[in-house]
Amino acid sequence: MSDYIYVAIAFAAAAIIIFIRLKFMIKGEKVMARVTDYICPKGAYIPIMEFEYEGQIMNIKAKNGWKKQKYDIGSELEIYYIPGNENEVKIVHDYSDIIMMAVFLICGAVIFYCLKNMHHHKM
Repeated sequence: MSDYIYVAIAFAAAAIIIFIRLKFMIKGEKVMARVTDYICPKGAYIPIMEFEYEGQIMNIKAKNGWKKQKYDIGSELEIYYIPGNENEVKIVHDYSDIIMMAVFLICGAVIFYCLKNMHHHKM
């Protein structure tokens, strides 16, 4: 039964990813923002987004980063901003998290299928 821990980890990772996206979609407000800069911790380029919210100019990093600068500085993008969360924003049309979630789900399903068939053939 402990073999199935990897299946559980893969499905849990997928659930966490979709939960984070849903949190931004449900609690967040869509606003237009401009890419002003990038930070590059641990080799991932994370855009800094500038936007106005209730008369205040905000500069907040995006939730996701990439191996290269995905958007030009000065680009305007639609983002989700959760009022009161000054740590991160989510770019509306960035689906890299959905791709990661799908990879985890597929990996979990393949591992489950392999383990199920392996145990079935042992008997």
